[in-house]
Amino acid sequence: MAEIDHGDPHSSPTIEVVVYEHGVEVHRELCESDEDAELVVEQWSERDGVTCQVDDLSVHHRPGEILETDPADLLAEDD
Repeated sequence: MAEIDHGDPHSSPTIEVVVYEHGVEVHRELCESDEDAELVVEQWSERDGVTCQVDDLSVHHRPGEILETDPADLLAEDD
């Protein structure tokens, strides 16, 4: 059986930029550095109605490790 080469895990893209235009996903791109992700965000931010979400894919969470916002915190922000 042939082995599959997954490449160097330290050189694979670890940042994902997702671009939404008026709430609809229009672009998704993997980047290798913060600088690359910043360039993608700058390029898309010039358009009206565009928001970008940047995720660090190198951080892994188990289901119980993701912190949810406490509803009381949301109410306190409105004050």
